[in-house]
Amino acid sequence: MKQLCMSLYYRSPNAYKLLCKIFLLPSVKTLRRIFQDVTISTGFNHEFIHLLKTRIRSMSSRERECIVCMDEMALKAGLQYNSRTDNISGLCDFGSYTSNTSKSSVGQEALVFMARGLFSGWKQPLGYFFANTATPASVMKDLLLECISVCQSIGLNVRVVICDGGAANRRVFKSLDISIENPYFYHLNKKIFGMFDPPHLLKCMRNNLQRHNYLIEGETCSWDHISRMQQLDSEKTYGLRSCPKLTKRHITLPEFSRMKVKTAAQVLSHSVSSALYMYAFEQKIPLGAIHTANFVKLMDNLFDCFNSSSLDSPKVFRRALRDNSQHFEFLRYMFAYIEGIQMVENERVLRNPPTFGGWRLTINSLLQLWLHIKETDGGIWYLCTRNLNQDCLENFFSLIRQKGGFAYNPTPRQFEDRFKQCYIKSFLTASESANCEVDFDTFLLDVSRLVDMKKQCRRQNNRVPVNSSDPTVIDPVEHYIPMADNNDDNIQKNVLAYVAGFVSRSYLQKHNCNHCRNQLVEENADYDAARGSEKTLLFFKGYDEIDGDFGGLTVPSSSFYKFMQQCEDVFYENFPKTMNLPGVASRICELLQQQCDCTWFNAYEETCSLKPIMQFYVKMRIYYAIKFFNHEIGSLPRRMKNKKHLILQHL
Repeated sequence: MKQLCMSLYYRSPNAYKLLCKIFLLPSVKTLRRIFQDVTISTGFNHEFIHLLKTRIRSMSSRERECIVCMDEMALKAGLQYNSRTDNISGLCDFGSYTSNTSKSSVGQEALVFMARGLFSGWKQPLGYFFANTATPASVMKDLLLECISVCQSIGLNVRVVICDGGAANRRVFKSLDISIENPYFYHLNKKIFGMFDPPHLLKCMRNNLQRHNYLIEGETCSWDHISRMQQLDSEKTYGLRSCPKLTKRHITLPEFSRMKVKTAAQVLSHSVSSALYMYAFEQKIPLGAIHTANFVKLMDNLFDCFNSSSLDSPKVFRRALRDNSQHFEFLRYMFAYIEGIQMVENERVLRNPPTFGGWRLTINSLLQLWLHIKETDGGIWYLCTRNLNQDCLENFFSLIRQKGGFAYNPTPRQFEDRFKQCYIKSFLTASESANCEVDFDTFLLDVSRLVDMKKQCRRQNNRVPVNSSDPTVIDPVEHYIPMADNNDDNIQKNVLAYVAGFVSRSYLQKHNCNHCRNQLVEENADYDAARGSEKTLLFFKGYDEIDGDFGGLTVPSSSFYKFMQQCEDVFYENFPKTMNLPGVASRICELLQQQCDCTWFNAYEETCSLKPIMQFYVKMRIYYAIKFFNHEIGSLPRRMKNKKHLILQHL
């Protein structure tokens, strides 16, 4: 019941709150409490890996066969302080592969690794990392090899690595010596094949055809043929159409439509090929359109070879691979066919895009993968190729965007929370407008099992001692965190006096001690006597309806104000150095105790202490420092004119 409620809540919080008024459902606080003991941070979580290892022991050897896919998701830059873990989330983090220069960078991309069953319907996110821009190829390679090592250490047998055809991914394959002729590499004495995601390759093939013509064996394939056919096919609003799914959006390709694999598959389809043949035969379009129709038909068959999900299908190439099936001869033909494609513009031959090479590498990889599987496991007699893509990861991203409403580019903290939430066995499915087909794989690991494990063996994190000579402490970055401007002393003094009054008031509300009050607060303060001092802001911020010069606001004593000045100086100097380290608030509090003069405060009771004040001040200061930083990010010029361009930059 709780899992159903969590699914409803994270799909739409407002809808769940409305249902709570009608039905007797668990409160929001109860649902959130389930995740409090679950900590999932950047990297490959060892607790999850340990639990996953236990789950895999009950699987058969064939169920352990898997692929590893990796992809990046765009994030909205922003930092956030987590008081429960005492850490700041949102910084670039590649684990042990994080360079000193990237430690202070803000994460704007999330790199996610996921395992997926090759012969069974399971999937499992393994870990994620934050990058400022696209992850460097050298780092991505190290993380990929570590991911494969983790999978093999828990009993999984990784057969294939799948990613899209981005520049960084191509460099990773090149560094692993993966080539068109030899589409594999060895790791821990295991032969692992590399493939590019077939849906992405199909989409890029369509996009290139829309921009330029293809010259194949001396004949031209043109997008104009498809455009003219669609125009004629849709002349009558209520008439019958040979391609009922084809619309003007398929032809003009607005920005978001270029991202849709669905629209690419509908254009490069058997229906469109048949319609082109028909219109050319009827001389409604140029006779040369038959060459375009041939190309469309071949691409449809090629995509079917990588999209089989059953042994029987009306379309021959949509069936699973088996010995002596027609797939192998066709794939060898397409391997040579794509090599002969040239991209032309105004009769000028252009440089072929990486998509062509990506298709040939993926085709050869599938051919050799089948031979390798037959050599190592003679009991396997068919292979459904629909699992050889990264749709599971794309749908996982779609789920993350759905959580709590819809946020196409969540912040790093939102991504962390939603990554954790997606481990539950929810009733959520990928959006219908997602970039790929919905996969029917289920998550191998359930977060509820980790919650139970955490409750059984709860541990306290050891505090890390502060060492000013620690080489891991980074240097301050200019204008990284917008702290107080020391040149404008009067403004800063007034702001600090207001903050000091707020801190002392908050402390005294929980610790009602007259002795402490006399040391922290200036009772019956008179503004006329303090005119021109640091109390000006307090005077103007006070409410006129309340008696007194400061309108009910708390005025700090001179001793406490000087103490707060010292705290601010220490915080201002050390926060940029410690913000990327664990236990940031604890580190700064220890520095305050070491460097600030506390001798002026006399403890009347054992409960009287400046330590709670310092802890409250540091956490409050962190929250506001990050808030201002995020505001500054929002005011910076964007790299693209709008968010949609961030998605289109890899097309």
